[in-house]
Amino acid sequence: MNNEKTITVTTIEEMKDKLISLPDKIAEQKKKVHALENKQRNLDENISFIKNGIAKEIFAEKTPEGKNVYSNIEMREAELKSRSRNNNQLTALYSEHQNLAESIFEDRTELEKLEQEFKVIKYIFLLESNHETIIINRG
Repeated sequence: MNNEKTITVTTIEEMKDKLISLPDKIAEQKKKVHALENKQRNLDENISFIKNGIAKEIFAEKTPEGKNVYSNIEMREAELKSRSRNNNQLTALYSEHQNLAESIFEDRTELEKLEQEFKVIKYIFLLESNHETIIINRG
């Protein structure tokens, strides 16, 4: 399989158009990443809330004699892991969290690609313009 990258040769006018449009694309991609990160933070809060509820239940459980069922931290942590694994709501939230993490990674990668493309085109544009003064109107 050939892994060569194709480079498209464009005119100065096409590069100028690209330079004008890329900042808006970059801003839109940043908004997309930010929205996904906010959603992920909300999921983190929901996961913590549910796990804290389970932990409180575990800590509150008593034997008929009034002693803690899970008397030490290791037993409580093991029970928390067990109940968390068996909690359908938590399982769904973890799955959604993983999917969001993958989406965030892909969108950040796209953002970096757009930012690098902007830098490269800007550099090429400046070289090709022979340092002439070119006015770029952004609308």
